[in-house]
Amino acid sequence: MPFNSVRRFQLIVARCLAEPQPPCDLPPPADGQCVFAVMIKGAPEVVLRKCKYIQINEELLDVNEELVSDCQAAWEHYGNEGRRVIGFAWKHFIAATDTRFNVYDGELPQSELVFLGMAAIMDPPRDDAAMAIKQCKDAGVKVYMITGTSFLLFISFVITVAHIFAFSVLHCIALHGKIINGK
Repeated sequence: MPFNSVRRFQLIVARCLAEPQPPCDLPPPADGQCVFAVMIKGAPEVVLRKCKYIQINEELLDVNEELVSDCQAAWEHYGNEGRRVIGFAWKHFIAATDTRFNVYDGELPQSELVFLGMAAIMDPPRDDAAMAIKQCKDAGVKVYMITGTSFLLFISFVITVAHIFAFSVLHCIALHGKIINGK
């Protein structure tokens, strides 16, 4: 399942050729069955909502409010620094060996996943973005940016581009999903 800006995650399924290691406690598959792993990466707030457990070393712990709060503080911190944060989770499951998975048939587990962690990456503006924005502003064109990225990452992008050409961001208005949707 490819990433899209509505779903905000990517999902893949892989057949496990080796036995899953602890803390996975699946029973052995029956004849005609095998172990698969569903793996998901995407916006950490979306990935974390799909998780029931977090894996720390070889131990599974329940996801709790403290963990969610700590993770949110981390992705907001890195977002404020202009970094994109990606969350990761997975789950082993058993299915028929010849199963052809379809994202719409409900056979893919997308809940009670195991949260593996997050990674903060640098995803700088394209080299030509600042120049294109400057040329538009110089020509009197109002520039609007519509993005599916997080609000904090958007603000960091605007500040970075403004800094490159020393133009003011005083006339920047950022409307994010909650405001647009009236929530």
